[in-house]
Amino acid sequence: MLKYAVSSIVTLLSINVLACEGHDHAKNETKKIEKCTELTCVREKFDQITPKLVALIIERTKLQEEVADIKLGKDVGKALDEKRANEVVQKAKEIARKDGASEEVVAIVGEVFEKMVAESAKYQQKYMDSKIKK
Repeated sequence: MLKYAVSSIVTLLSINVLACEGHDHAKNETKKIEKCTELTCVREKFDQITPKLVALIIERTKLQEEVADIKLGKDVGKALDEKRANEVVQKAKEIARKDGASEEVVAIVGEVFEKMVAESAKYQQKYMDSKIKK
């Protein structure tokens, strides 16, 4: 199940080639993901994906601060916009489906985005509250 989730994430990140160091296919410039036959090779691919995911999460969190500042300027008291949160989750699932993910993977994508949106709203609310207290 996780294998398919990683595959969807790789597609979303537009990673051209994930290849293991020291393997002949590491120099392959094609746009397909090379299939590993060793556990260490797969782990190397995870290690290549992780920094990209972290960078995107950091970028998304910075945007939460911008959203919070805008909401504060418009005197919007709460961070969570449930309608928007649902739209974000549904859009992520739609992207996964378009990328050919199984319904099981679509469900995983939905769960990941639900958690991310919830945590983002908590972060945004704390940020807004800290600005109001100043």
